[in-house]
Amino acid sequence: MRGNADLAQHALANVSVSLRGLRGRAARNTAGHAVNDFDDLLQDWRDREEHADALILLQDNPMLKYAGLWRAAMVQRISNYPLGRNWSDLWECVSVDYALLADMADDTEPRAKFQIRRLRELRLIYPDGSRAHIATMAVVKFITNALG
Repeated sequence: MRGNADLAQHALANVSVSLRGLRGRAARNTAGHAVNDFDDLLQDWRDREEHADALILLQDNPMLKYAGLWRAAMVQRISNYPLGRNWSDLWECVSVDYALLADMADDTEPRAKFQIRRLRELRLIYPDGSRAHIATMAVVKFITNALG
């Protein structure tokens, strides 16, 4: 057991403290291995936003409802250092409160998971609780049309 604790402490000691300001690049720990920063990687994904992904959102009211409900209160960051640079690696750094989402949507938790998975895979929501710009525009358009 002591060996694992020593390994963990050694790994933490070798991680560079300053990871900010490295957007688009992985930092390196003292052993030379890449270390990704959540905020920098999130910005990289934001920079690659695709508007065509919102097409389905404009035609799917249940998905649009969940896009409108998505916010920072729904997620808790559990790690600042994704294990890789993939979209799924970024999502592994957060925990989503599906029960709260389901309550707000007056829906079941499995349904909430289904809708969030769809929004996530279309990259219309981000793991920090924000929405893609085009998703925000779709939500605003829906509300404006409904009230207009």
